[in-house]
Amino acid sequence: MNFKRSAFLAAMWIAASQMYVMAKDAVVKTTEGISVTYALNASDKIARVKGHEETTKKTVTIPSKIKVDGVSYTVTKIGAAAFKNAGFTTVNLPNTITLIDKDAFMDSGVKNLTIPPKVEKIGANAFKDALLTSAVIPGSCSELGDYALSMSSLKSVTFENSATKLKIGVRALYGTAITSLVLPYRVISIGEGAFSRTEITEMVWPDNIKEVPVLCFYHCNSLRSVTLPLGITAIGDQTFEECISLSSINLASPLNTIGRFAFRRTALTAVNIPEGVVSIGDDAFSTCKQLRSVSLPSTLKSIGQCCFQGSEAIESVSCDALVPPVCGNSPFSSTTFHNAKIYVPHSVWELYDKADWWYCFDYTGYKGSGIEDMEAGDNEAADVEYFDMQGNRVYNPISGQIYICIERTSEGVRTRTKVVL
Repeated sequence: MNFKRSAFLAAMWIAASQMYVMAKDAVVKTTEGISVTYALNASDKIARVKGHEETTKKTVTIPSKIKVDGVSYTVTKIGAAAFKNAGFTTVNLPNTITLIDKDAFMDSGVKNLTIPPKVEKIGANAFKDALLTSAVIPGSCSELGDYALSMSSLKSVTFENSATKLKIGVRALYGTAITSLVLPYRVISIGEGAFSRTEITEMVWPDNIKEVPVLCFYHCNSLRSVTLPLGITAIGDQTFEECISLSSINLASPLNTIGRFAFRRTALTAVNIPEGVVSIGDDAFSTCKQLRSVSLPSTLKSIGQCCFQGSEAIESVSCDALVPPVCGNSPFSSTTFHNAKIYVPHSVWELYDKADWWYCFDYTGYKGSGIEDMEAGDNEAADVEYFDMQGNRVYNPISGQIYICIERTSEGVRTRTKVVL
């Protein structure tokens, strides 16, 4: 029994010794004379950059191969924190690199660096707070880690297309100065806040991503318009909050939920919620100072508290639901309740007139035909504006169609009820 135990321990010691031999460090000088430390894998003959000596030199070149004790090793990895806080402005990497590990260039002075074409992963914080101004994410890359490029000096980023699926991490591009963004079809997931606080002006969302994640475009002050594909099912919390220039977004089925604060403090002028949406979160459209019309679908079940609070320019609210949606506290401003026209199905207007918060609107016109104050419109009058039932301005109204009419009088602006031209 003791013999077997001794043999087992001897085998374990030999295995451990082999592992120790397989992984060791070596210091090799670059062509610039800078000492770089590598971790060597003796079995696979590959090397990983671990660190470097402190130097005042601004350029460092990592070779594709190094030779240690007569053995050649291929350099395939930039290890964790290998160049963290480094003062290099130019780093030349070989095409043999397949991994840029976490924190690799974090807080570094690197401005000039080309991500090699075979890189398969860029780790968390890899270029966070670095001075890098442009980046091309190669088609071989399958993961751009959390905060990978965040708070860097990045002004442009290009994602190469390929058959390799790509995951973009949490706040991967947060706080950068990128102005445009084109995501290839190979992107299969996008983390929370991935593009928040950037300078992008327009965005076309990839049609294979079905949900716009939480905080995705939070505080993108320059974002003017977003085109969403038909397959979007959910818009997350705070997705477009504080996008103060956002005046246009297309919402379409099968969208079913809009998260809390999703469009708070944007420049939207009209909100047309598509059929299929069942809930709108708290403060989703609050403090939208330019919002004039709101159209809600028949599928809507609930409206969060303060959903449209502070959006005091609203002139018309329509809801097609046969059962009044349940509202949280103060869904609209008192100004909206007092001044905006309300349009609901005529057959159930009395339900709205008795429902919490909905009763705050004026349903006087519903005692008539259901199309309040129907009259012939005068589309030649200079003081009259026409809008369709979604609140979009109509400059050439068609005879026989129903519109919302706003007539400007000497006493101010007065919104009429529905009219037929």
